[in-house]
Amino acid sequence: MDICLSADDKYSPMLATTIASILHNADDEDILNLHIISNGISDVNQKKILTLKTIKECNITFYTPPPHDN
Repeated sequence: MDICLSADDKYSPMLATTIASILHNADDEDILNLHIISNGISDVNQKKILTLKTIKECNITFYTPPPHDN
């Protein structure tokens, strides 16, 4: 199952809570791929989010969108 989420660094604690809930409530046979779009989650907070893999094995990938011109 692919799930896409988006957050910035300030929202990363709530993002982590959402991910933890998804992982706790997933069925054992679910294969989860979490795609996180952000242009500002710090390395420290990304590492904290990645530790959530201890709840349930999953793939967590961070994406940074390219800057856009106004």
